[in-house]
Amino acid sequence: MKNLFKSLMFLAVVGFLASCSQAPAGEEAKTGETKEVAKTEEAKTLNVDLAASKMMWEGSKVTGKHNGTINLKSGSLQVKGNELVGGSFVLDMNSIAVTDLKDKMKADLEKHLKTGDFFETEKFAEGKFEITGVKAQAGEGTTHVVSGNLTLKDKSVGIEIPANVKIENGVVTASAPQFTVDRTKFGITFTGKKDDLINNMMGIKFELSAK
Repeated sequence: MKNLFKSLMFLAVVGFLASCSQAPAGEEAKTGETKEVAKTEEAKTLNVDLAASKMMWEGSKVTGKHNGTINLKSGSLQVKGNELVGGSFVLDMNSIAVTDLKDKMKADLEKHLKTGDFFETEKFAEGKFEITGVKAQAGEGTTHVVSGNLTLKDKSVGIEIPANVKIENGVVTASAPQFTVDRTKFGITFTGKKDDLINNMMGIKFELSAK
């Protein structure tokens, strides 16, 4: 009975600390099974401008939050007429950077994010996003809803997110307001310290340019 009481108290404390860890800003993305990649017959392929494109991330825990970037390794977008119809890009997971810390704290966290506790970049050096559908749908600051398969650590999840897509003078720009997705769906289950638990929701934001 005494051990049972201790176990219940521990679970209660864990639950309390988890509730104190606020999720990153942004709406939770709709997730589900992966879908077939969008068909892009007769579409024009534009190469992603790697210097002008990136993925941004945010993670939170009981005592605060951290954010940073991940560079793109390659990518392309498909345009038909004046509409985005498909595309994909590859993430360079070894480029993961922390932007809210400096010096040793920055280096230490970047090193930790590359370990098996998080993205295990030595084994899973690339991530990927493949567009499976694009639908014009105006929202608050957005123009479309983009469906796609997001792959991290070789685990793929179907997601649906609002995005702002523009095509002007042969250049496509696409950005998604920060959304959140459950990192455990990709096998990222590290909880952090007992008194400083990490929220399971991970914030993600994309900025893409292609021409």
